[in-house]
Amino acid sequence: MKKVLFFAALIGLAFSMKAQTITASYNNQQLAEGDTITCIDTHDDIHIAPTLHNNGSRDVTCQSLAYTISADNLELYSMCAGVCLAGNLSPEFTIPANGDYDMMYAGIMAENSDIRGEGWFRINTFVVNGNNDSTNFIAHVVYEKNGILTTEVMPAEMVLFPNPATAMVSVEVALPEGMNNTTVEIRNVQGQVVKSIPFAGQNGTVTLDVSALPSGVYTTAIHSGNRLMSVKKLVVR
Repeated sequence: MKKVLFFAALIGLAFSMKAQTITASYNNQQLAEGDTITCIDTHDDIHIAPTLHNNGSRDVTCQSLAYTISADNLELYSMCAGVCLAGNLSPEFTIPANGDYDMMYAGIMAENSDIRGEGWFRINTFVVNGNNDSTNFIAHVVYEKNGILTTEVMPAEMVLFPNPATAMVSVEVALPEGMNNTTVEIRNVQGQVVKSIPFAGQNGTVTLDVSALPSGVYTTAIHSGNRLMSVKKLVVR
């Protein structure tokens, strides 16, 4: 009987911890872990402000941490939640039980307001002392001076299969005309490159071995020179 009660308590604890899971939405669109949003703005001070949801029955204390994946004329300069802190870590904030929080945002500034800027940033919100209870998404940010939407370079197309992957993942790449000598990278949630392979040509498929990677959510990206062309979520099991 004691063993039964012990395991029942463990199950209850696991359920309680799961109920504390936080999720995010942007522009009323629910975000799954690792999803990408695109923000195009004509102001040189851009705020990426998701709505964070606490699906649990108790208040939770959280922080948000942002990583720069790639940036051209854009800089992550502050993280805010009630007050703003310079750098990539927000102050602590509380999300009420079964409630929302919309005062956290990442501040991104154009270094030169006279030219176009583009960047990719991963924003991770986690429960403080919450045993890795977190949610993250990727923000593709474009600054367009004077509201002029340029089409200088069309984005690359990328398809991952299988996804989720357990051993090998194939990356099908289709680049805009005139682009070649790119690199396909896999990055972890800290933004660190864990796999990288060159890609020559304009269209084709490369295969990467992910069997040694820990289970989790990663990003697969196509780089051309200093420009990040495309980012996709990759789940490894």
